[in-house]
Amino acid sequence: MEDFRDALNVDCGYCHGGTGGFAPDANPRKDTARKMIEMLRRINANFPGTGVFPQGTQVVSCYTCHRGDPHPTSLSNKRYERSPAPVP
Repeated sequence: MEDFRDALNVDCGYCHGGTGGFAPDANPRKDTARKMIEMLRRINANFPGTGVFPQGTQVVSCYTCHRGDPHPTSLSNKRYERSPAPVP
């Protein structure tokens, strides 16, 4: 669990609720996490030299995309400065 917490830069309550117990399994964040774990297992199973936890090297992890943010940056939502217009 510490790996998830660190990769997304959130505390445990982000998925498990506040103090006093764990959120029910129907929590949408838990469901998303389960889907992402399955995605990582498929990615690592198909890349040369990698494997599926606990066997083999885990090259792709949550941090690969999240980089300490709950919402990973992708090319479609990353802000880029526009190139200057060509001089005629």
